Amino acid sequence: MRRMAVAVVLMAGVLMAGVPSLAQPAGQAGAAAAQPDPGPARTAAAPAAQRWHGIEPIRPAAGSLLLTPGVDLALDVTTGSDGAGNPVSLPGGTTDVILRLHGFSSSAAHTVLVHPCSRPADPGTDGVLFTDLQVFRSLATGVTDGWAEVVEPAAGPVCFKPAVTMMALTVEVIAYADASPSGAAYVDVPDRVIVGLPSVPSRNQQLSATPLALGGGDVPSDAVAVAVRIVGNRPDSVGGVVKLGRCGALADVNVPASPRSGFSFTALWLPLAASWCVEAAAVNRLQVLVTGYYRVGATPSALGPPQMRFETVRAPRYTPVDPTRLLDTRSGSPVAGGAIHRLDLRGRVPADATAVTMNVTVTEPVGAGFVTVWACEDDRPLASNLNVVAGQTVANAVTVGIGVQQAVCFVPLVAAHLVADLAGWFRAGGGDGYVAATPARVFDTRGDGSRLA
Repeated sequence: MRRMAVAVVLMAGVLMAGVPSLAQPAGQAGAAAAQPDPGPARTAAAPAAQRWHGIEPIRPAAGSLLLTPGVDLALDVTTGSDGAGNPVSLPGGTTDVILRLHGFSSSAAHTVLVHPCSRPADPGTDGVLFTDLQVFRSLATGVTDGWAEVVEPAAGPVCFKPAVTMMALTVEVIAYADASPSGAAYVDVPDRVIVGLPSVPSRNQQLSATPLALGGGDVPSDAVAVAVRIVGNRPDSVGGVVKLGRCGALADVNVPASPRSGFSFTALWLPLAASWCVEAAAVNRLQVLVTGYYRVGATPSALGPPQMRFETVRAPRYTPVDPTRLLDTRSGSPVAGGAIHRLDLRGRVPADATAVTMNVTVTEPVGAGFVTVWACEDDRPLASNLNVVAGQTVANAVTVGIGVQQAVCFVPLVAAHLVADLAGWFRAGGGDGYVAATPARVFDTRGDGSRLA
């Protein structure tokens, strides 16, 4: 994905295997059915009426678009051209579309607000963030190169408003929804990891593609397509790369160059008739997760296809909850001194949570010591969250990142019982937020043996 001219499966004009072509219109495109404003829920039509059809990508406007900061550009997403430049229209009665966006900018980070033109843009819900949460800066050119997939209603024009001048924006329709029983309903399933790579070699090493086993598990054999989520972390300050697409025609995407930054993106429509692969370089803890499938005749989930939408401010925001007991070892043996106790938070916090706040209590320690809490996927830090003496009970509020694995580890210096209550979590969004970091000791007078006066 280094240049706009490169044809890639996930964002440029590639004809997908196993999906039909739309008939070219003889005249004016049919009008789309009236559709109420979806508001901030991000599901454009009632899922009970959404039946999805995959198509060869069509572009609502010819060529690439140059957007002006703060100015809406309106596009009719029901008409456009196919990869050969032929005019194409979506069928009358189309209610929603899946859009694939591919944008270039000279800015290191930028947000495009994508929304129905029938209502004003809402930075809190409409933002598609092209920055290090989604993979992007070209080290060779200094140009941000990003892509995203979103769902929008098709009852009227869709507007695009960038925060900075974009060198180019390509918009493609890759699937549409209507009420036809021949379409496929979207069914959400628990995230299932189909590829998990704890550490990927350097960017300069040639890697072989890893096939994606998209079927099986909760995905029935007659499903027509799946939605996936790709997550991972950057291990250092050298930009890496992730490639995702049809096997033999992979699309490469730059991952962020900032140290220890995470990234996450979704592919909303991967037809099962094609073979899909992923490969990566200079990326840590890469995971590909199946989040749902599309099937004709299925009962749709309460929510439509998932999509990565980000608010304008990148910092995660905090959601408090009523105290919930997550861990209590007092019903059994204490945690041995130096032993690591792993607490799995999957299913207890949202799938996109980045950190949690807990009230952690240590009780009945057999001697003086401390307890360290950290994200299990990171190396154990030299730091303490609670300090105790023999027989003492001490509690402390602990805010800690949970990583891609969504797991937190505890280790006491001496044998003790541990109790942890969930107080809230952080998710990517706007407002005053928290950016998780592995605990690191920044001040300790014991190193030189001196005491503060």
